[in-house]
Amino acid sequence: MSEENWQVKAFLYKLGEDKELQEKIKGADSDEKFFAVAKSSGFDFTKEEWLAVIIKQNDEEGWRGCKYWLGVVILSIFAVVISLFGIASILDLFGIPAP
Repeated sequence: MSEENWQVKAFLYKLGEDKELQEKIKGADSDEKFFAVAKSSGFDFTKEEWLAVIIKQNDEEGWRGCKYWLGVVILSIFAVVISLFGIASILDLFGIPAP
């Protein structure tokens, strides 16, 4: 397993256990902020590495095989929507006015 894969998997594990980190991630309203939170928590990986692990985990285990599958799905969906449409689309989805 590569160092990058280990970083993503360790981040997912910590995210599932650490309520403070979960709150920080919830406040990340862009890819840049998401990865900045991860990096400030001691994890360094790229968007491509993040998506590769998520996709591979889905292929190998299926979402139900992942202990934190719901959180992974939600974060993945947010990452994709933000990447494709920007943060305003997420805010609009929840009825929050864009800044």
